[in-house]
Amino acid sequence: MKKSLFVSLILAVIHLNLASENRTDFQTKQSSLLGIYWGPENRTFGWYIEFREDFTFFENYDGDGCGGYSGTYKIESEKVILQASAEESCKPYNFQTSRTCSIVPTKYSVRYSAKLYCSNDASYFGGFPLPESTDRKIEGVSVKTIPGKSKYLSKSSPARTGPGYEFPYIICNTNEDGKQIQTDKFPEKSKLVLLAKAQGAKEKSETWYYADIPLDWGGGCFYKGKGYTSAWFPKSVLFDMTDSKIESYNE
Repeated sequence: MKKSLFVSLILAVIHLNLASENRTDFQTKQSSLLGIYWGPENRTFGWYIEFREDFTFFENYDGDGCGGYSGTYKIESEKVILQASAEESCKPYNFQTSRTCSIVPTKYSVRYSAKLYCSNDASYFGGFPLPESTDRKIEGVSVKTIPGKSKYLSKSSPARTGPGYEFPYIICNTNEDGKQIQTDKFPEKSKLVLLAKAQGAKEKSETWYYADIPLDWGGGCFYKGKGYTSAWFPKSVLFDMTDSKIESYNE
């Protein structure tokens, strides 16, 4: 009886130590904010915020827009309190003169384990990259994350709304020879930044990769009115550039 109790205590201590080692520090403090360009999860155009060591911040729209605005911040009770001028002319539609933000864990992101969430219902990403092979779900599909690995298309291929050939193509606006066109395929040797992988919804033997869509500036992808910045590609059309006979690739 004593031996069994002793073994149970040892296992409990080991479990607590492992949990402590694997727990990410999501405390809202200045060191967690500095040096990060907080912005949209997919790192495309949108509002970005930068915190400075002197307790000032600068927020601007990265893309076609205004030059941004600045203000001051302080940290109290695990919250960042931002203060800006009410007369700012360049500001988001959900602008608040004073707002509070906190670093909170994410449930659905396939890129980050935490985000900066603010009282004006704005979310900013950039810190706390998600570890590889984290279990997540994308629109109900169970996936394993693949943070930032790159592959290339071995042939002109479409992107799909889900992991399987039964899912529809997305349609993308892009520029070709100075003209804007619509296409359902991406050209051979397009670079894809992988985010996650899953087995096919019907064909379980086929692995599908969820990846950022390689779009030029001003492009956009849609299916039935819904916008897409990431989509699904089968493993059979992807290759590693280092394993290829192609010597170079101009992005």
